[in-house]
Amino acid sequence: MVAALQQRLQVGDELVEWDEDRIILHPTYHDYQFSAKAFHVGRGLSQQARQLYRMAAERGFPSFWNTAEWRLICLGPRPAAPRESSAAVAGETETGLPYDEPYVAVFENMDTVVFFNGCGNEAQLWQQFAGHVLPTREIEELRVFVRPQMTSESMILADSIGLKAAQPDKIKTIAYLLAQTVALHFYETEVDTMLRAFQDINADMERTGELVAAMAKGELLKMVARNNVMRTGILSSKIGLTKRFDAAWRDAECSRIYEHLREEMEITRRYEDLEVKFDLIQDNLKYFLEIIQNKKSDFLEYLIVILIAAEIFVSLFDMWTRDAFSG
Repeated sequence: MVAALQQRLQVGDELVEWDEDRIILHPTYHDYQFSAKAFHVGRGLSQQARQLYRMAAERGFPSFWNTAEWRLICLGPRPAAPRESSAAVAGETETGLPYDEPYVAVFENMDTVVFFNGCGNEAQLWQQFAGHVLPTREIEELRVFVRPQMTSESMILADSIGLKAAQPDKIKTIAYLLAQTVALHFYETEVDTMLRAFQDINADMERTGELVAAMAKGELLKMVARNNVMRTGILSSKIGLTKRFDAAWRDAECSRIYEHLREEMEITRRYEDLEVKFDLIQDNLKYFLEIIQNKKSDFLEYLIVILIAAEIFVSLFDMWTRDAFSG
C-alpha cells in the first residue's frame, strides 16, 4: 500500500495539514516578547526617579500602579484601546498592559529598577528619561512573553514565563521578585567584600601577631554601622525577604509565579547564607574591637604606673631636698 502523501501549508494564523483522506487545522501561536531586566541603581535612585516621573508626566506617559515604594511607568504614549484580559480578583475584569511599549518599574525601597520590553535599550531609555547612566553591576534577566491564545492565565517554563495578558498584578509580581534578587545580590557583594577585608586582617595577624596599625577603631566602628544598616535593611520591609508579597495573597496565579521565581532565584537559601555571614562579620568586629580596647586599657595601665612612679620620684626628691637644706 502506498503511503499517503502529507503536505502542510501555513494559512493565516493556522497550520493546514492534509493528505488524501483528511484535512487537519493546527492553530499556531504568536508570542509577544515582554522580557524583564532588573538593575540595581543604588542610593541615588530617588533623585533619578524624580526626573523620570517629571518627564513622564510632561509627556503624558501613564503609570499603572503607584505606591510610596514602587511605581510602574509606560515609556510611551497612553494607548487608545488597552487590551482586556480576564482576572481572578473578586471576579472583575482587569485591563492587560499593551505589550508593544517599554515599561520601567521603579522600586525606591530596594534602589532597583526593572525594565519590561526594553529590547536591549534599557541604558539609553534610562539616560533619556532619568538623565543618568544606568549601572551594570547587578543585573537579572527573565524572558517573559505574552500569548493571547493561551487557555490558562499563565504558563511557567524552565527558563521563561508566559502570560495570557500582561496583567498589572502579574507584572508587578515578576518585577518585585527580580528587584528583590538584584538587591539581595548587592548585599551579597557588600558582605563578601567585608569578609575579604577581615580575611586579609586575620592573615596579617597570623603572620605578624599584631593587629594592623591601619585598622583604627574608627574604621571598625564604621564597619559595625555598615553591617547593622545592611542587616536591618534586609530584615525590615526595605527588601521584604521575610514577608509574602501582597499580590501573591490575593491571586492564585500570582502566588504560583511568586513561589516559582522565589525558588528559582533561591531567595530563602541566599537569605540564610547572608545571615551566617552577618554573624561571622559581627563576631570579627567584636573580636577586633576587644583587641583595640585591651590595647587601650594596657596603655592606660602603663600610663598610671608611670604617673605613680613619677609621683614617688617627686616625693623622694622633695624629701631629699628638704633634708639637704635642713642639714
